[in-house]
Amino acid sequence: MPVLLGTLSDLGAPFDSIAVFVSGYIRIIWIVTGFCGGTSGVMLFILHLKERKANLVIAKASLRDNIWDEVYIKNRSRLIFYSLFDAISAGELSKIEPFVTPGFFREFGSFVPENIIHTSEIINPVDIADTIIVTGIDRINDHLDEVAVSLIGNFVRPADGSRIQAVSFEVDKIPFQILLTLKRQDQDWVLSKLNNHVSLFDLLMQNSSKYEY
Repeated sequence: MPVLLGTLSDLGAPFDSIAVFVSGYIRIIWIVTGFCGGTSGVMLFILHLKERKANLVIAKASLRDNIWDEVYIKNRSRLIFYSLFDAISAGELSKIEPFVTPGFFREFGSFVPENIIHTSEIINPVDIADTIIVTGIDRINDHLDEVAVSLIGNFVRPADGSRIQAVSFEVDKIPFQILLTLKRQDQDWVLSKLNNHVSLFDLLMQNSSKYEY
């Protein structure tokens, strides 16, 4: 680990800030890894560290601007993802335009996991269990405001051999962890990036929360 931290520091920005972050919590990370059996526990630990810092920024920003309300950001994030899923399932991609940036709209198909397209037989095929705000950046120029939100849950589909018409049937649950990056567009948040293969490195590379006022 010391060799890794030294290597990251030598690479310069933004890797040097990652090295500082990791070195500050290195003992806790080792403990979490030992008790939780791998990187999943460390990822959850880092998620909640980042959430705590983001919540401090959001608490300040929301006093000045309602768009920064924590509940609204979480609800908006879930709505965007549900809308994205529904648009793909229905084959009506134009429905997502109000929820995404123009750049994302042009290429969004390549960002979405293929396996969710085949789960539309279930009434509620997306089960979001947790919504965590990972980053909040409130800049003096409003159009540069940004939030990153982690959605954790399951895609639900009928198990192989199950009859969807039956009163009760078996389902398969496919776990997901997705990271949404939302940009401010006037008085709302729109999706600019979606990462459906979130790794420990992705979390460490995620922008730090910031309040510029």
